[in-house]
Amino acid sequence: MCNAVNREKILNLLNHWRAKLGLDVEVIDETFNMALLALQGPKSPEVLEALGGKDAVDLKIMNFVRNVKLLGKGVFLISRSGWTGEEVRSAGYEIMTTPKHAEEIFKKALELGAKPAGLIARDILRLEMGYVLYGEDISEDINPLEARYWVFSKGKTGYLGYEELRKVMREGVDKVRVGFRLKKKVRSIPRHGHKVFIEDVEVGYVTSGNFSPTLSRPIAMGYVKSRYALFGLEVEIDIRGKRYKAKVVDFPFIKV
Repeated sequence: MCNAVNREKILNLLNHWRAKLGLDVEVIDETFNMALLALQGPKSPEVLEALGGKDAVDLKIMNFVRNVKLLGKGVFLISRSGWTGEEVRSAGYEIMTTPKHAEEIFKKALELGAKPAGLIARDILRLEMGYVLYGEDISEDINPLEARYWVFSKGKTGYLGYEELRKVMREGVDKVRVGFRLKKKVRSIPRHGHKVFIEDVEVGYVTSGNFSPTLSRPIAMGYVKSRYALFGLEVEIDIRGKRYKAKVVDFPFIKV
């Protein structure tokens, strides 16, 4: 399961390595035969259990189960995961099944007390946790060490890009992903591409930004030159020609 905008890219990559390694396997794209529901928040365990997913309620984070029935029908997969941070704060699950079954589950979940949430709500939650969005915060031009991204592990070897990452580990990085916390009275929102300054020196840029209702202030993430990646450092963000003070902070913005 990958980010939707990367579907063709990932499919081509899998087929490339399947052929290059001579693997006797078939890669099947099931994108349009599956739907994904994210059931997130402190009441998600009781809603999932009421839907019939008792066997998945106590999953550990980033684990999944197969062959579970919801509303009497089998689903492809249920995982303890999400992109809201709720799977860390309290609980959260992702359910993969057919589009028709997903619609039935969605309607029943609403009857059980679940509330629908749109992309803006999801985007605020993932930003508060410091979760990245492909195309905004990460790309093929940013390596996992610069992004401080959990997919990289020094304990794993031999994977695609391993030697290059070892080289980066030895030589260091030029930029680092950090958070920016603005003052409460500010109502302007930092957006992708806004520049970050210390006095007249440009030291970085914003990749994602939004207003945090919980913190009652704008927050953002982005990259600064590695020598400026100091938590507590005061910087200025240029928002449509006006500079606003912000502090460099670590993730998550809301501690759990």
